[in-house]
Amino acid sequence: MKRILRTLATTALPAFALAFAVATPAHAQITGVSNLANPDVPGTIPVSWTFSGLSFFSFGHSLAQSFTTGAGSATLAGVSLAMESLNVVDGGGFTVSLYGDTGGVPGSLIGLLSGDSTPNPTPDAFGFFDYTPQGLTSLTEFTPYWIVAEVPHTGANKQYSWSDTGDLTETGEPGWSMGAVASRNFLDGNLQPWRPNPDFVLRMEVQIAAAQEVPEASTWAAGVAMSLVAGATWRRQRRNRPAA
Repeated sequence: MKRILRTLATTALPAFALAFAVATPAHAQITGVSNLANPDVPGTIPVSWTFSGLSFFSFGHSLAQSFTTGAGSATLAGVSLAMESLNVVDGGGFTVSLYGDTGGVPGSLIGLLSGDSTPNPTPDAFGFFDYTPQGLTSLTEFTPYWIVAEVPHTGANKQYSWSDTGDLTETGEPGWSMGAVASRNFLDGNLQPWRPNPDFVLRMEVQIAAAQEVPEASTWAAGVAMSLVAGATWRRQRRNRPAA
């Protein structure tokens, strides 16, 4: 019995580990949907220009870009936002979050994403800023979600500019898509309801974790065969070894 256990430990288990490693690729990220390659709307102050606590500006305090998943469940790996050089986020406080959908606008908060709280690109340039989930975040298939950008609801002068585009071209996984934009104002001390705006899209990329392959039956069979051959070779060598 001890000999059998030694055989398994020295031959079968390494063979199984090798077979599993070959069948299972390293963890990776892929693009669910993206429009980051599209040009910004030129020649005007971006419609995404946002102020906090200055109620006489009507550009909206909170901005949200929707996306819809394709077939199969997925795990959110992160998002990248195209921010403009007009950003001035005094003292930080800029946040990015994932929301569910309620009636075509952001609904319930799913989770806050971690990233730069003062996204200020180099002057006269665009910058791509990455934000990642703080925990495992699963996405349901064929479901709309929202990426929401905000600054604190205070009277301080905090502003940011999320780049927008009129080019609706998208890249990514089949069935994934960008949707409408929504915004809400902070007016007279009150946060107003979300309002959808289908006339443009914000520049964003949604990254998801690549699905890992599950070893097929043929792979496990190959592992068993390797183990048996290795075990037989080991036993034959033991029998043929001269006595000490």
